[in-house]
Amino acid sequence: MTRYLSLVLALGGAALLSSPLVSLAQVDPEGEGPVVQEPSLESPLVDGESAEPNGRDGWEGESNTNFIPAVQPSEVGSSSGAGLSSGAGPSSGAGPSSEASPTLEEEQKMLLGDEQAMLEEETGFQKALSPTDPHEDPHEAYFFAGLMYRHIFVPKLLLDLFTQENTPVNNSAFGVEFTHRKDNFDMVASVWWADYGGRGPFLATGDPIEDVEIIDSDLSALYLTATLLWSTPFNDVVALEYGIGVGFGLVMGNLFRTEAHPDGNGGYSACNGPANPADQVAFCDATSVGDGEDGGHYNLKARRWTEGGSVPNIMPWLALPHLALRIKPMKQLMIRIEGGAGLGFFAGGSVSYGF
Repeated sequence: MTRYLSLVLALGGAALLSSPLVSLAQVDPEGEGPVVQEPSLESPLVDGESAEPNGRDGWEGESNTNFIPAVQPSEVGSSSGAGLSSGAGPSSGAGPSSEASPTLEEEQKMLLGDEQAMLEEETGFQKALSPTDPHEDPHEAYFFAGLMYRHIFVPKLLLDLFTQENTPVNNSAFGVEFTHRKDNFDMVASVWWADYGGRGPFLATGDPIEDVEIIDSDLSALYLTATLLWSTPFNDVVALEYGIGVGFGLVMGNLFRTEAHPDGNGGYSACNGPANPADQVAFCDATSVGDGEDGGHYNLKARRWTEGGSVPNIMPWLALPHLALRIKPMKQLMIRIEGGAGLGFFAGGSVSYGF
């Protein structure tokens, strides 16, 4: 009878251990055997599947690659018929082996880096600039004021197109200018003075050689001009500018005319007066007449347009094209090296302060 009772108890203990209600056997602190845990509402992971209760005796699951193998009855051992062996339960190394995936924090950092790069590209965002950095924001306006210089010249080759005798023009001009720039477009307002003084022979095309005169000019002009310049920057410091300049100048000073005669050296000299020298009467008329009249002109002041003469009261200015190389080594300093074609040609430059 005792042997039969022992066999029944042994079979009952084995059935209890094989039940799905025992997910993990623990030794009761009171020493009364294993503790049976109640089923959890959360689905346990069994054999690589996310288990669901089947309403009968366990859990059935859906595939899940990140699994924790369940404890099988065969893995549960006991010594002296009670409890689990020290090796019971899932191994700490259980689960498929694979390379470590980026953590959520690492993925967020990579995502943030890509989004920031796209934002900087779209908005032109730049890091904080120093107070002297020459970089310009295309949406911001910049202002400069400075001094300019130009050398105006008309080569003899050009003058020969409409004169027989002439003196090449080489004159200086200087003034002040104010620049407004935004998005690589400059509007330049300038006030400058140009010298048109000079002395030399002049004879228009088609006139007889005896009509050659010495022109003595102390003319000058005070200009007000506007220049529109577009630019192609090579970098933050250097840019190529191109555009057009227009304006007008108020003519000042006088121009004097005197009959001239050949000087024997291939040039011309001014006559001393009517029929003087005596051997140059063909060039030095014996009579002296007023401006605009046929005859001899001796140190005669030429009339202006408003008086019916040939000297303009207003001098137009047209620079087409106006070219410049802009150099901006720092935010507050702009240098232009410029040139172009106007009433002749010009070359020069300017230095401006930015504010």
